[in-house]
Amino acid sequence: MQFDNTLASKISIVIISRNRADALDATLQKLHALHEPVPIIVIDNHSEDGTIQLVSTKYPDVTLIQLPENYGSSARNVGAKRAQTPYIAFADDDSWWEDGALRAAVTYFEHYPTLGLIQGKILLRGGQIEPACQLMDKSPITTPDNFPGKYILGFIACGAIVRKDAFLDAGGFHRNIGVGGEEELIALDMAERGWSLAYFPDILAHHFPAPQRNKARRKQLVVRNHLWSVWLRRSLSGVFAETSPLLQQAVANRDVRKGIMEACTGLPWIIKERKPLNAELEQEVVKLSRFHP
Repeated sequence: MQFDNTLASKISIVIISRNRADALDATLQKLHALHEPVPIIVIDNHSEDGTIQLVSTKYPDVTLIQLPENYGSSARNVGAKRAQTPYIAFADDDSWWEDGALRAAVTYFEHYPTLGLIQGKILLRGGQIEPACQLMDKSPITTPDNFPGKYILGFIACGAIVRKDAFLDAGGFHRNIGVGGEEELIALDMAERGWSLAYFPDILAHHFPAPQRNKARRKQLVVRNHLWSVWLRRSLSGVFAETSPLLQQAVANRDVRKGIMEACTGLPWIIKERKPLNAELEQEVVKLSRFHP
């Protein structure tokens, strides 16, 4: 891949993958076909298939980092630290960016110096818009006048672009959280540090997720990680408001119940690391939770 444009000095793509060589191959082909190629970093989460051989032989221009174990979502932190550019576009092994999206993101970042994260519009198979993006487009979070996007307090990592310094300043993805709603905590931590997060519908990403391999386990992880984020950052009233409905659901839902039980095993480190949001940000989070409970 030849980098003969200024864009390549501004933004890199960081991809995490584990045991998804075929999907990663298809994604790398699409990213290599971009009219303005940029550096790509693949973080392998200790794959046991042909991922390493695929990247090292077919894509020698891609920076490949092999991890000694599965770091989950925090593998993105490794890629962010390795990147030599001020902006980083995340992707999964089944997502990629539309031509022109990365250049548009760089323009926004350079025009708005407190902008820490851009959420792009994610298109699914058939061109449908990712439902979470439709909610972001109606975000109730207070957005400044004449701002071209919508302020948000959450994101979807496979369609997000970050300012490297802002992302690392907030600590990146928490090592304990793994995958499944891992974005909630880092979004709050970036906002707490004064960085704005925004949804820009003119920046397009594509995501063709594979069929869910273990829906029950995914549900458990999402419940666990949500509770960990809430217990770490929300006020006591917020903790009660978010935990109580899940306790009610747990009576009839085995996966919710298992997620809560697993979350409770993290209480020792949660109590040690707990640091509630400032009052103003807490109010914005409450507003958001009432918008889509």
